Amino acid sequence: ILEDLVDELKKKNEDLKKKVAKKKELEDKVKKMEEKMQSEQTHSNEVIQKYQKLHKEHQELLEYSDELKHQLEDLYQQKNDYTDQLKTTSNERDELRKRLSTYGHKVIGLEGSQPETLDNRGEVENDEDNVDD
Repeated sequence: ILEDLVDELKKKNEDLKKKVAKKKELEDKVKKMEEKMQSEQTHSNEVIQKYQKLHKEHQELLEYSDELKHQLEDLYQQKNDYTDQLKTTSNERDELRKRLSTYGHKVIGLEGSQPETLDNRGEVENDEDNVDD
């Protein structure tokens, strides 16, 4: 009977050793999985931080782009205003020349002939030369 009990105890001891080894193996697997999950979480956090940084930079670039767009629109408006002002000035100058020419005819009394005007004496240069681009 004692031998049977010893054999039974040996068998239970072997079963316990196998269970302990299996438990240790499972604990190692759990530890490796936890380390892997921690590594992936760290990587995930890094990716999230990079995304947030890129998103912030993207927003800043969009704002800068809008600002440049407004500046460009302002410059186009200034160009158009300046062009309109030049046209107005050119028209006023032409009107003054026409009036001066008419006045010159009346003063000199040569209604049919061409009077000596500023243009004819060469004191006023060509219209295009007077306009700065």
